[in-house]
Amino acid sequence: MKERVTVPDVATEPNWPDQYRDLAIRNGIRAAWSEPILTKDNEVLGTFAVYSHESRVPTDEDLALIEGAGHIARIAIERRRTEEALREIEERFRQMADALPEVMWITALDPEKVLYVSPSFERIWGLRVEDIYKNPRLWTQTIHPDDRDRISDTFTRWISGENVSYHDVEFRIVQPSGAIRWIHERGVLTRNEHGKPYRVSGISTDITERKRAEQDLRRSEMEARQITDAVPQTIIVLNPDGKAIYANRGTLEYTGLSLDEVRADDFRDRVFHPEDVQKTSRRAAESALRHGSVRK
Repeated sequence: MKERVTVPDVATEPNWPDQYRDLAIRNGIRAAWSEPILTKDNEVLGTFAVYSHESRVPTDEDLALIEGAGHIARIAIERRRTEEALREIEERFRQMADALPEVMWITALDPEKVLYVSPSFERIWGLRVEDIYKNPRLWTQTIHPDDRDRISDTFTRWISGENVSYHDVEFRIVQPSGAIRWIHERGVLTRNEHGKPYRVSGISTDITERKRAEQDLRRSEMEARQITDAVPQTIIVLNPDGKAIYANRGTLEYTGLSLDEVRADDFRDRVFHPEDVQKTSRRAAESALRHGSVRK
């Protein structure tokens, strides 16, 4: 029920269950009145009841008391529900974040305090999670000396509210073992109603393997260039559109052009006879599509 219930006399009240009537009277309950505890959406949370040792009708003061007590009870119950819901959300967040290979972090700014850092921090940084809770700037001490000033300055300016991006930042860290890891960070800054930054959060990703792959690719490209430069013939690499993207040293020496000039759209006009330009361009494009490069 969503209405107030008043029982002036338990012994004669027809709505009082017979199986509980004698029990109530034996325990000294002769009258009762209760107030439903309703949410703002009119959902019943419970009831607040008062029992009397004598048969009587509740006074206005009695009714005001249970109404006020019911209001307080509603606030307490809804607060408890909200706290339980927040704890459940927090637990789900932690379960998700704890399972990520990346490091997820949340830091309050005034004063600066780490609110959360996921367990992957220990694997990537080689430090204990509890250490960064004690020292929020511990991570900056692990930054490679060549990157430290740049990253520390950017982070400090970012959290102070300056128009500085911290969404795509890369730097190196040095683990206690001396191993170097590459980190990519993306951060989000949260402001209060006055526009002042009060919390930052972000994700740190270990991109060491990607960096190694990029270095290996650059090394392979350099070795390939060294080999093609040693070849006495002219070699030009074209993209699928037939546009020159690379020329070996023999080509540059033979044509007297720079690599940028070879890559220019008018390269063939400057090198070939006008009657041969269209025919050469068509054959070069066909060769590039078949082999990925063309030799002249």
